[in-house]
Amino acid sequence: MATNAAMEEKYSMKPFVFDGHNFVIWKARMEAYLPSQGHNVWNKVKSPYTVPDDVDITPANMAQVDFNYRARNAIIGGISSGEFNRVQHHKSAHDMWTALCNFHEGNNDIQLVR
Repeated sequence: MATNAAMEEKYSMKPFVFDGHNFVIWKARMEAYLPSQGHNVWNKVKSPYTVPDDVDITPANMAQVDFNYRARNAIIGGISSGEFNRVQHHKSAHDMWTALCNFHEGNNDIQLVR
């Protein structure tokens, strides 16, 4: 029987790296990968979240801050340096994800024009 460490390693593979091409495929893969990192990690990507300033981080909100950091790290690990430069200023994983989607898919206004 596999050990817990072996199971964790099996299911925590690195995300696919997006190089600016085939965004739809990368997004679908990330939509599978991110929830595999935990429901709370995926929730920080799909739902708006305001990251508190360092001085406002408390034991009560530390877990949520950590989930955001984990989600943000997974997104950063899945994009090329060019894409990173586009989104690095975002503190929340949700804002980072939204910026990538808006740029590569267009927001609702752009989609209506297309």
